[in-house]
Amino acid sequence: MSLLLTRFAVNGLHGKFDIDIPIYDNRLILVGVNGLGKTTVVNLIYFLLTAQWGRLLDTEFVSIAICLNGQNLDISRHDIQNKNNLSERVDRVVARIASRSPFPIRVVQKILTHPAYQALLDLPPSERTKAARDLSRDLDMPMSYVVRILDEIPRSMTGDLFESTRDTPAISELLSALKDAGNQQVIYLPTFRRIEQDLKSIFPNLEDDEMRKLTSRSSNVFSPRNRGHVELVQFGMHDVEAKIAGELEAIRERTRSQLKNLTASYLKDIISNRADAIETDLLRDIDDQLVTSVLDRVEENTLSQDDKHEVKLAIGKIRRVIPPIDQRPQK
Repeated sequence: MSLLLTRFAVNGLHGKFDIDIPIYDNRLILVGVNGLGKTTVVNLIYFLLTAQWGRLLDTEFVSIAICLNGQNLDISRHDIQNKNNLSERVDRVVARIASRSPFPIRVVQKILTHPAYQALLDLPPSERTKAARDLSRDLDMPMSYVVRILDEIPRSMTGDLFESTRDTPAISELLSALKDAGNQQVIYLPTFRRIEQDLKSIFPNLEDDEMRKLTSRSSNVFSPRNRGHVELVQFGMHDVEAKIAGELEAIRERTRSQLKNLTASYLKDIISNRADAIETDLLRDIDDQLVTSVLDRVEENTLSQDDKHEVKLAIGKIRRVIPPIDQRPQK
C-alpha cells in the first residue's frame, strides 16, 4: 500500500493562521509570494510523514489534521511534545536497567528500544530463538547479547520501559497508519537556501571548501529500522553570495569611476577658471602637505602631473589673496 494524502490542515499556524488544503491525486502545487508560508507547509508535511517530532515543534501551531489512506487523524501539539519527551524518559529507564547488566548502556539501549524486542518478550520460548537471531542480525550484534539481556533482565523492569514509551492515542493511530502503508521512503528536495546556516551552527570551524562539498552531495539519512526519509541537499548559498558579491563590486566600480570623473571635471574647471563660487574660507586653512596628499591619490589617467601642479598653484594663489575673516572689511 502506498501513502495517499488527501487533506492537510494546520490550526493556529504561527499563532494566527488556520489552513486547510485539499490534495488531489497525491499531488500538491503551492503558488504564492515569498513569505507566504509555502515552505513551512511542505516542511510540516514532510516532518509528520517521517515522524520527526523535534523538527515539527520548531514551528508554532496548535494541531495538525490529515487524511491518510482514507483515515482522518488529528494530532495536537501536546501529542507531539509528549512523543518528543519520551526519549528522555526512555533514557532514564534504560540507565536503571543497564545498571544491572554487564553490557554497556549503549548496547542495552539499542536492544531494549528496538520495536521487535517487546514482541519478542510475548513469544513462547520455542519461537524466541529465531526472533532473537533476527533481532541480533538487524542490530548487527552477537545473538548472545540479545539472549543474555532477555534472560537476565526481569520482565517487571522492561515493563517500566514500555510503560514509559506509551504513545498518546493520536500518535499511535498515526504511526499505525504509516506502518500499514508499508516501509515507504520519503524523498525531500528542499526548496529553501538556509541549509548552510544549520551546517555552520553545527560545524563553526568548517572551511568553505568543505562546506561546498557538503552542500553539493545528497545526505541520505534513511535507516532500515525506522521510517525512511532522505533529504537531498543539492545547492547552498554559494551561488547567491557570488551573485551578490559581483553586483556589489560592479556598484563600487561604477561609483569609483563616476567619482573620479566628477573630481577630474571639477578640478579642471578650477584650473580653467570655470568653477562656480568656491568656499574660499575652506581653502585658506588647508596646508600644502594636505593638498599634496590628496592630489597624490588621484590617478594619472584622471589628472595629469601638469594638472596637479596647476591645482597646487591655483590653491596657493587663492590662499595668498584671502585675508583672515577678522581682517576683512565690514559691509
